[in-house]
Amino acid sequence: MLDIRFKDLSFLTGVLERGSLGEKDLRSILINNVHGIAGRVSGLLRFLTDIKVIVKKCDQYHLVASEAGSSAEMLIHKVLSADSFRVAFENAPGAVSFQKYAQEAIHLNSTLIPHNFLWLIFFLEDLGFCSRAGGPFYRVSKAWSEEFLASLVKIKSSASADPVSPEDLRIIQDRNAEQGLAAERFVLKYERRRLKGHVFLNEIDHVALKDVSLGFDILSLNSISDLTFSRKIEVKSWTHTKRFFLSRNEYVAAKKYGQNYFLYLVDMNKIYEPGYAPEIHADPALLMESGDWCFSVEPESWRVFM
Repeated sequence: MLDIRFKDLSFLTGVLERGSLGEKDLRSILINNVHGIAGRVSGLLRFLTDIKVIVKKCDQYHLVASEAGSSAEMLIHKVLSADSFRVAFENAPGAVSFQKYAQEAIHLNSTLIPHNFLWLIFFLEDLGFCSRAGGPFYRVSKAWSEEFLASLVKIKSSASADPVSPEDLRIIQDRNAEQGLAAERFVLKYERRRLKGHVFLNEIDHVALKDVSLGFDILSLNSISDLTFSRKIEVKSWTHTKRFFLSRNEYVAAKKYGQNYFLYLVDMNKIYEPGYAPEIHADPALLMESGDWCFSVEPESWRVFM
């Protein structure tokens, strides 16, 4: 597995020489890599999205207008200052070394890079930052050696930067709880507008205020003609980055209720705009398992048994 490269990404050099990253080329990554290295390709696409080279809208990737003239050099600068680069190297002891037999060139050992960040090495190779040096080693181009070393020093200094005290954490948690409650109240009002005139309109229930173990926040009805409270709604919200956390309990509930379980996603910056409606996804558990979803899913914590 360590020798698998982004052979289908060789188009990058040509595309960048033409001065652009076309959305057709980016979509072809997914088409050509449905099997085999799709996971690594997804890592690259998430990275290009994070550094704002492309923007993802459901199943399509669009080039950000300001990046239309991106060169390989510009992308390398972005890589060296990105969070993904920091995370890949801050916990990879021995991954970077001087090799005296090669005129003290800087080498990267791909076997010591976290496996889920190998795509970063392959991407840098495609951009001309490094080249194969035999076995698992990649030789960093001398033109980039100085900036690369400076980036490693920044990683060291960032390890203790921006600490979060217990009091800061409590404030953040309280703020998140307040935002979550506001989003749930918005969805409750939205449901009552959606089902206006229903005989059970006042029975739509904000159940999370009474029981947090259910795995959803609001119990509603599917349509104006529906007389059963079968619509289980879990509310998620954001203010800046469109992301949210799904607990194990919520996932279990989503599996249990299937098509009757809905995620309502609320952009808190828009809740006061006339006509704004939450983004609604039915049966999120099935979408997650099938991969047919507009989101990438990453584990946030693990339960460990002894």
